[in-house]
Amino acid sequence: MDRCCLFAIDGGPRETLSPLARKEGHDWVESEGGVGVCGYLNYFELQSPAALIVGTSRSPHGLKKESEARCAAKSVGLLVVAIEDYPGNYQDIEQGAADLLVVESEMAAAFTRARLERRCPPMVTGATIRYDALKPGKTTNSGCIDTVPHVLWVGQPETGDALHSLGILLPHLNTLGVKLLFRAHPRDLGYASGAYRSLFASYAHAMRDVSDLDLASVIALGPCLGLTHFSSLAVVLGFHGIPSMHVLYPEGGQKRLRSLTGYTVPLVCQAGGSDTIATPDETAEKLRRAIFDGEWRRLVMQRFREYYEAETPRAEWVVTKIQHALGRPPSYHSEII
Repeated sequence: MDRCCLFAIDGGPRETLSPLARKEGHDWVESEGGVGVCGYLNYFELQSPAALIVGTSRSPHGLKKESEARCAAKSVGLLVVAIEDYPGNYQDIEQGAADLLVVESEMAAAFTRARLERRCPPMVTGATIRYDALKPGKTTNSGCIDTVPHVLWVGQPETGDALHSLGILLPHLNTLGVKLLFRAHPRDLGYASGAYRSLFASYAHAMRDVSDLDLASVIALGPCLGLTHFSSLAVVLGFHGIPSMHVLYPEGGQKRLRSLTGYTVPLVCQAGGSDTIATPDETAEKLRRAIFDGEWRRLVMQRFREYYEAETPRAEWVVTKIQHALGRPPSYHSEII
């Protein structure tokens, strides 16, 4: 079997590639083991892999390191495979274009084809390998919806977006008699500096900070709904039977999602496996439905299962497709292998 090197910097991309690390012939490149392109060239010379499999980091540091590794691999004739951890994250890099791109769904493939046009590499679906360890998963309605419900806020690094969204959400949750479990993102610098202090003071009776708990402990508290801008943790919640709403107000998460990915509605929402709250005016009704309407919850989780192929681990499929690609010359015509 041809050896492949795995390379990813940030947490999401590393989680996405991790199922492949358990497969024969797939080894991690030390993420800080080289300095620029030259360091990776030395690594490839010593290891003689047949391909480099990279993640698709969104952070400036992660994108820079992955770009260097991709350019180094291409310069010595290695096949470069990129596996998206979130739709829209793949970047076309001059002299470092992927020979094969793994995306999460046919919908993601269509979006990528339209976005990259002639520069779109051949694609396969199956990037849901990130969630293989959770499959088949619970994916049934969970959370107590007939007593005092709890919903979980899954934060992201952008403090301002979170404050804007929570300022709209919390009065409606309070009116509905729903409590909020608040989980800050580890890179939310505003949380560390006390930016949420006044919000906690105003809603002390209706909020609980669970940022210091691991995810398993948070899930054990029984939230019936996840609220997020577009965190991939919403997908993890889905595999535990907890549906999510993506809060994408025009002045909150919507602009940032569009700037990062090129779309304003997450693909899973387009597929019906989640929903969005896009304006303040629709907030109350959409929260009420998502928390108290059992049929809505059932249908959303059914579509979630379908979109993420919740019954089917995908790592073997992706490995097979990569091995197939090792014998193919690169061809940039947006095909799906």
